[in-house]
Amino acid sequence: MDLEIIKLAIQGGAAVAMFIVFLVTFKKLSEQNKDSINTAKEAVALANSTSKEAFEKHTKLSETLIQILRDEQDYKTTLTGVLDRIGSKLETPAQCPLLLPGRKVRVEVVE
Repeated sequence: MDLEIIKLAIQGGAAVAMFIVFLVTFKKLSEQNKDSINTAKEAVALANSTSKEAFEKHTKLSETLIQILRDEQDYKTTLTGVLDRIGSKLETPAQCPLLLPGRKVRVEVVE
C-alpha cells in the first residue's frame, strides 16, 4: 500500500505535491479559524456580560436618583406649605404675640 502511494506521488509529480501542500495548509487554516472563532465568541460573551452589568448598575443608579428627586420635591412642597402658613400668621399681628399691634412683617418665598 505504501509503495503504491509513493508510486502515485512520483507519477503525479508536481500536482500531487501541490495537493499535499494545499491539504496541509487548508487543515492548518481551518484550525486557526476555529480557534479565532472561539476566541471571538469568548470576547463577545465577556463584552455582553460586562455591558449587562453596567446597564444594571446604571439602571439602579437612575432609580436612586429619581427617588431622591421625588423626595426633594415632596420636601419642598411641604416646606412651601409651612412657610405660607407662617407668613399668613405673621401678616396678622393678632396671631403673632411677638409683633406689636399695627406692625406687619412681610415674608417672601424665593425659589
